[in-house]
Amino acid sequence: MRLPILIIFFIYFMGNVFSQNDEKTIIKEKWILPHFVWLDTNHTDIVLRNAGKQIYGHILSFTGDAFQSVYSAPCGNDCFRDAYGRFRFEDEKLVLQLEFYDEGGYCAKGSDIDKRHTLDQTFVYTYSFGPDQTLLLKREGAE
Repeated sequence: MRLPILIIFFIYFMGNVFSQNDEKTIIKEKWILPHFVWLDTNHTDIVLRNAGKQIYGHILSFTGDAFQSVYSAPCGNDCFRDAYGRFRFEDEKLVLQLEFYDEGGYCAKGSDIDKRHTLDQTFVYTYSFGPDQTLLLKREGAE
């Protein structure tokens, strides 16, 4: 009778260990977004690449309970959108609460702008790791 109980406990324990390791991996790494996804409220799946030493592009990072998605480019004549918010892990899902984004540079037909846009959007994703150090986010509730 003890053996089945021990097996069930072991499976539950190992599942929690792997889940916590996945969460730690997501938090400690920086990720490259394919584009500024936060304005597309209908987006579904996102494939993120591990940023490694890359410094240009849309880079997503986590600190404490906050996340930021910052864009950088080697030149200054571009539209720079940076998003900020809070995150948490809940029931093996990544929950991102987007609070605001800043927009600067040349975003609208040659005009130089500098604006802050306040938002209150929540995105919930299931996550898994793919080949070549990729992180796959599948958005729940999107169609």
